[in-house]
Amino acid sequence: MTRILTTRRTVLLSLSALGLTGACGRDSPNSLEPKGGYPNPTADGRELIPVVEEMSIEPTPGGVIVTATGRTLPGYWDVALVAPAGPRAVETEIRLEFRVRPPVNPVPAGAQPVHRVSVGRFISNAELAGVSSIAVSGATNSRSSRR
Repeated sequence: MTRILTTRRTVLLSLSALGLTGACGRDSPNSLEPKGGYPNPTADGRELIPVVEEMSIEPTPGGVIVTATGRTLPGYWDVALVAPAGPRAVETEIRLEFRVRPPVNPVPAGAQPVHRVSVGRFISNAELAGVSSIAVSGATNSRSSRR
């Protein structure tokens, strides 16, 4: 009887030791995450438009609509007026960046910026509280307007 208990005890201890060593592997877990991690979802991959030609502010019920027109190469798309990340540099000014996404197919070298694009953005009265000017920036210039 003692021999049976000793054999059972040996088998149980061996199985326990084997189970514990199986969990100590050095393989890294399989993951679907790309090497280098995922891109930052808040980063805007669009470029600043080369030239901001015009900018206007139209009052509307509940706020204003900021409209801007710029020149860029043909094929640029997905235009937007985007507020830069982080807090405002000047509390009394709203600064917007005029951004465009580059074309899927490359533009031939030497092409002149002849394509005009327009974009608008609504800014509520709550966002305008304490603001005295609004500016729209491009790559080479900016336009601003006082309220």
